[in-house]
Amino acid sequence: MAWEVDDLRPMKHPPTCQSGAAAPQIRTLTSFAPTTDEVAYRAYLNFQNHGGVDGHDVKDWLGAEAELIAEHHLTLTL
Repeated sequence: MAWEVDDLRPMKHPPTCQSGAAAPQIRTLTSFAPTTDEVAYRAYLNFQNHGGVDGHDVKDWLGAEAELIAEHHLTLTL
């Protein structure tokens, strides 16, 4: 799925229901992104848990991102 810049901007005027009241905001699963600091810390923990072996920095970083996103999605379903 391709993302457009406009998809990430908040709406100026939220959609309204037929009654004229503001429609409830729906949070999608794709709207969460962990901060760089959160990912860096989790990647460091993964690095430490794997014995501190060099050469797996990209794997640790991408794994950290995936873990944080998965954990966030789990909290939405509970």
